[in-house]
Amino acid sequence: MTDAADKPQNALDEAAREFVEAQLRGEQPDLDEFVKGWPGQELQLKAKVRSCQQVGALLDSLRCVDAGEFDSIGDPDLVGRKVGPFDVF
Repeated sequence: MTDAADKPQNALDEAAREFVEAQLRGEQPDLDEFVKGWPGQELQLKAKVRSCQQVGALLDSLRCVDAGEFDSIGDPDLVGRKVGPFDVF
């Protein structure tokens, strides 16, 4: 059951998602202009958007590993080994 206190949080989550999705579509929305539509919640919305952007940047920094990089491993226990540029812990 959702109470009234959850609604603003859910709305901010949706607004942050809307902003980030616009960026993913190649649009260049202005964050300062965007948050003006959320009076009293500008700081929270900016923080949510920036958090989403940081996660996006982290995901963008990951790269796919070619399956061939695993061929030379042999032993299925990868802990403590290096696979391509990755150290497995």
